[in-house]
Amino acid sequence: RDGDPTLHCLWLGGLFSNIHVHEVNDWGWLGYFIGKSVCLQNLYIYYLPEGEEGHAIVEGIARSKSIRYIKINNLSNDGFTSIVRALGSLSQLENLAIDGINNVDPNDWSELGTLLESGVCKLKELFLCRNNYIGNE
Repeated sequence: RDGDPTLHCLWLGGLFSNIHVHEVNDWGWLGYFIGKSVCLQNLYIYYLPEGEEGHAIVEGIARSKSIRYIKINNLSNDGFTSIVRALGSLSQLENLAIDGINNVDPNDWSELGTLLESGVCKLKELFLCRNNYIGNE
């Protein structure tokens, strides 16, 4: 759907997923599409594969100049870490929702806090709800 002006939202995983990836290298193409799209404004991440496939998606997110809203839901600590690192490249991001049983360790919350304090992300809204804090404290 490259060049499709109607594709404003993309769901990765979850009940409403509009992407079904069958081949491993398709994740690379999906990351490429996300990074090049000028129409994609809303990204809902309910699943992020491990390894190279996940990195391809995150690299695409980091290259995006159109994404304004990201919702992260039910990711592993590694997936959450990858997404937080990509956020530093998204100066246009306005809304970030971290909701629903993400397993996040203290270092990653700290990294997110540092990123938000830096002013790189000029969020209008940050939504945090139902996340698991994993750590020794």
